[in-house]
Amino acid sequence: MSKMDFTIVRTCNKKKCELNMTKMNLKEILISIGLTFLPFSELRISFFGIGELIFLYLFLVSQIKHNKIRKRNRFKKVFSEFWSFFISMLLIGFVINVVVFKRYENLDSVFFDFFAYLFVFIVIITLEKYLVNKMIDVLKICKLFFILSSSILILLYFISFSNSTLFGFTLTRFNHFQPFSTNVHHIAMFLSPLFFIGVFVLENTKHKISKTVILLFLVVIFFMIQSTNAFKANFGLFAGIIVYLYLLLFKAFDRKSRQTFHFVVFPIFFLFFLIHFDSISNYLVEVFIEEDVGSGRRSIYQLALNKIMISPFFGFGPGAQIYFNGEFWDAHQTLLTLLLQGGVFAFLSFAFLFLRIIKTVISSPSLFSCLIAISIYVLGGDILRRLPIWIVLVLIYYFAYKNKRKIRHNRSVMRTSEI
Repeated sequence: MSKMDFTIVRTCNKKKCELNMTKMNLKEILISIGLTFLPFSELRISFFGIGELIFLYLFLVSQIKHNKIRKRNRFKKVFSEFWSFFISMLLIGFVINVVVFKRYENLDSVFFDFFAYLFVFIVIITLEKYLVNKMIDVLKICKLFFILSSSILILLYFISFSNSTLFGFTLTRFNHFQPFSTNVHHIAMFLSPLFFIGVFVLENTKHKISKTVILLFLVVIFFMIQSTNAFKANFGLFAGIIVYLYLLLFKAFDRKSRQTFHFVVFPIFFLFFLIHFDSISNYLVEVFIEEDVGSGRRSIYQLALNKIMISPFFGFGPGAQIYFNGEFWDAHQTLLTLLLQGGVFAFLSFAFLFLRIIKTVISSPSLFSCLIAISIYVLGGDILRRLPIWIVLVLIYYFAYKNKRKIRHNRSVMRTSEI
């Protein structure tokens, strides 16, 4: 194939792609709608809300209608692998501690935790089946999801200026914006990655009017995050913006100039860190102890570490395991929860998964910044039961992974055409 032939094929494929972007299948529409409604925890009846019911429907359809799909591909289902291993470790830890050692401490929250994890698992199975078999398009989903979610949240945000409730549901609590949510972090944890999903959509939008609308949405979402007054969400937002600008500058230089860029920028960052060491360290500590009323979080973390040492390899299984102030509590921290419930093997499995995600999405400034925002909640909160976060992780990982494969394929075709 000559260079001219390749250019024509690439141009045609690009035009075809642009034409197809306006068409969405039912799965893509349902995923976008379901993800939009997942953070609204007040709209649930028991465990299920609109979003959960949509994803349950998609799972059942995928098992009934698409169960015979056996398409060979090179994609490893990395999220399904982690969740199947994690749930296995939870069951092993539960059996060892409850059946073998007769540690009947708190069984009330075991089934809630287990079914929450199981639901995350079946949703991830569904998404990965669709993604690896090319049945859904991540960019289409992100565009519709961002527009839907932003439109609803911005409408609720402006209504919250004059009303603290709507139809009996919460809009603000203690002047903190948390629409239709029982906890401010249910929405704050969702908003900070949403901002960078918007940046990603902006990067992949060409029409000037659409770009203008998305920019306006991003500005409002920025102020919306401030109004939640959630430190982790704000910290994730600003950390993500800094990383995004840094990666944009880095990619703007050619390969030879990048070393000089590092040589100039790193000393500046290092000096800034030394000069403002106390302030920066206080901010980092605040990620872990935000809203630490009466040193409660410190006490829970210490009790969690002490209990982890009793069963370090297999954990204790699902459920609230920490007895504090007359009741059982969760660890309120992702890594501690992994160690406490699944043991060191579950912890290492999650670490390998997260390193893989970092390695894959770092090539995209917007998607990596989205991961930075999520990482703040990994360190300072518990994302294991947060289905919206896992769906976003799956989407950004597979988009970046497929994009990297396309780039490698195009480079190999270019080399072949040159020969």
